[in-house]
Amino acid sequence: MLPLAIGTALLVVLAALVVFVAGGPEHAASPLPARPLGPAKTPADRAARAMPPGEQSFIAAIDRGKAAYESGATDAARAAARSDRAGEICRAVPNPHIFAWSGIVEAVSPSFVSIEIAPNIRLATRAGAEDSTAIDRYVLQSLSMLEPGQAVAFSGIFLPSRPGEADCYRQAIPAPSDAMTAPVFMIGLYGIAAFKGTAPAERSK
Repeated sequence: MLPLAIGTALLVVLAALVVFVAGGPEHAASPLPARPLGPAKTPADRAARAMPPGEQSFIAAIDRGKAAYESGATDAARAAARSDRAGEICRAVPNPHIFAWSGIVEAVSPSFVSIEIAPNIRLATRAGAEDSTAIDRYVLQSLSMLEPGQAVAFSGIFLPSRPGEADCYRQAIPAPSDAMTAPVFMIGLYGIAAFKGTAPAERSK
């Protein structure tokens, strides 16, 4: 009887270890909030909590770059802040393809969308002949069902920076001050969907 009892106990321990190991990676993959978050009362709150680590690191790099730029006493110091930020962004998002990022719709039309992922940080598509493929044709119908202030999850690709530009990925704002303090990065859009909840979320100020 004793060996049987010992064997049963070992099986219980092994089963517990399997459950722990199986749950470990899932816990490890859970993103940590980039900023302190209150109760998840709105779709916007849920969108913030759903940010993957890459998006959080992207936002953190921009926040650090903004602080360094604003504290720069000379043009050289501010230029260095932008260059350092570009390196941080490339390390935070080494692959331009992004999946299941989240934010709040700032503006939307049948061929354009701007998404605020944090205060004064936006990702946007471009409407025009040169960017006719910026939005996947299967996404166009989804855009028609969105409205400003709505929390969304989206996937896409950052556009490459142009030769001579000081950013890791392409920006829509040429002025250095605005590019550092309220950047708008350009993306191609593969997919977008509203978070659950019918009431539009309040956009961050």
